[in-house]
Amino acid sequence: GSGVWLTNQATNKQIQANWIGAHPNGQSIGNLRGVRISGSAVADNSIGFQFQNIDPDAWFPGAGPGNVIANNSLAGVDLSQAGDASTGNMIRGNQFYANNGTGIDLGMTQPDPGGASSGPNNQMNFPEIDAAQTFFDPETDELHFRYRVQTSAANAVYALGIDFYLADGNTSEGLTYLGFDLYQSAQAGSWKTGTLTPPTLGEGIEGWIIATATDSAGNTSQFTIDGAFANQDLLFRDRFQ
Repeated sequence: GSGVWLTNQATNKQIQANWIGAHPNGQSIGNLRGVRISGSAVADNSIGFQFQNIDPDAWFPGAGPGNVIANNSLAGVDLSQAGDASTGNMIRGNQFYANNGTGIDLGMTQPDPGGASSGPNNQMNFPEIDAAQTFFDPETDELHFRYRVQTSAANAVYALGIDFYLADGNTSEGLTYLGFDLYQSAQAGSWKTGTLTPPTLGEGIEGWIIATATDSAGNTSQFTIDGAFANQDLLFRDRFQ
């Protein structure tokens, strides 16, 4: 079944500091779903924590309130069968990998222009990333990004917290946290460019960049479906082999 299951009217629960579908020694002990949220009015729960409140360089899987959610047969966190009143479920600061489904599933297969649709977490739109303008600069160690969230200010509680991750391969699963950006109501639906400095990763940076959006009421989106590939090979960072 599910590693953790929140159902009808479960509210204000905190799911933190768990290994769900994985043993700390690396053993796979997957479930059907990692965390399942289903039924009516499952609201205002927290799965993980907000990254900007901690030092990302001091955090690692299994330490602090973040969860490791891995090796499950379907989604890592599945809200697709939750009712329209199941809102405010924050899913941040977790590590996802090797799930056969997406990391976070709200039942969406594409963005909803305007974001007026009802559903779990108000069908919060995930960030769309411009692959042509999202890249790592090896000279400054900065991630340059360009993204938008197609949700109008009338359909979400702004500002939105955007969490960037390296994906587990070419999937919609956030494996490694990269940093945070704030998306204001004046920017709603528009492309935003900027930079951030990821935590030290130690072995260079290579992989797909994806992100989630969480509004100020705690509604977290799915992960980006089509990310941007970035490569920062430490061997060539000083332009010499």
